Amino acid sequence: MYICSMIRSYLFLLLIWAHNLSAQECPYSFSKHKELITYSALTVGFATQIATKPNKVLYSDTEIQNLEMSQLPNIDKKYYQDFSHKHALISDYAVGASIFTAIGIQAFSVFAHSQDAESFYSHFFPVANIWLQTNLATYIGTNIAKNAASRPRPYVYSTNISLEEKKKPDAYKSFFSQHTSFAAANTFLAAHVVTHYYNQKWIHYSAWSLAAVLPAYVGYERVMAGKHFPTDVIAGYIWGTACGLLIPQLHTKKGKADISFTAIHPSALSVHMQW
Repeated sequence: MYICSMIRSYLFLLLIWAHNLSAQECPYSFSKHKELITYSALTVGFATQIATKPNKVLYSDTEIQNLEMSQLPNIDKKYYQDFSHKHALISDYAVGASIFTAIGIQAFSVFAHSQDAESFYSHFFPVANIWLQTNLATYIGTNIAKNAASRPRPYVYSTNISLEEKKKPDAYKSFFSQHTSFAAANTFLAAHVVTHYYNQKWIHYSAWSLAAVLPAYVGYERVMAGKHFPTDVIAGYIWGTACGLLIPQLHTKKGKADISFTAIHPSALSVHMQW
């Protein structure tokens, strides 16, 4: 009862703080011309993803049985794991938590900076549009890579897995990790939104730290589950991060497109983006 009361009090204070925030202009734009080009490109990408989808397993029974770890890069051989249902389930929960946390942060930012219905929609539609484009680009790019590479998952190399399981289409979608790419795309998008809606440095540091850590943890669990090699999750992390940063940056209004993030000391680490 005490914990529930504390949570209710915290949420109440949070809502009061959000309501008292001054309204501001949405930092993102919605241009018909730009959206037409973007969605046209996404449509072409989606068609490419369908066209490159394999209709059958590309490996024969003999080739599957002759797969050896020695054929893999050293980094993948070192961190090879057999299939684990436990870690696979954890990774599913972790990517879900990452995505919903990111959505919640964006929704709160929109709500906190809206004082009436008109201002709410002026923030909601641009942010929702960016979220949709980011996730579509992440999905399309990931699946094009999976279809083109047709890389066997780590458990395909295991002698403990049946040949029937190894011949399933999903067994050849290792490169690259969709769980990791979606987690990175959504968390870095949320960090981008937070950077443009709030001025407090501690909020910026928290958002970027969370954006970096959550997809990394998802990737770790995918490796431990035997679903992906380390190179798969690294590639997924890079692609998701690119989508989560570049797409909102393309929609950032002129004069608000600078992102500065400095940690520890300017001479130690400095990241600057300008569009």
